Amino acid sequence: MRATSTRVFVYGTLRAGEPNHYLLDHHAIVRCACNEPTFELVSLGAFPAMVAGGATPVVGEVYDVDAVTLAALDRLEGHPRFYERRTFPSRRRRRGRGLRAADRTGA
Repeated sequence: MRATSTRVFVYGTLRAGEPNHYLLDHHAIVRCACNEPTFELVSLGAFPAMVAGGATPVVGEVYDVDAVTLAALDRLEGHPRFYERRTFPSRRRRRGRGLRAADRTGA
């Protein structure tokens, strides 16, 4: 990971094969991961939101993104008014060490 990159955990419409993944097309996936079971994935109609206080691990993908891509993700998600970027530990979906990633959680 370069010093100017930010590691992000994405789920929902930003995952590979989903409609908003075009924002991440020029970035390689670091790994598939899930967070600790302290969130819940809920539907807000056209898109999901990850909210604190649940008991479900949310499965997603981790990417290292540059500042331009992070700004594009923030615009798409409405950060900081609609979505909030938070740092939390996540783990590989299979055996392995955890990692820390910024993620978008519903406000």
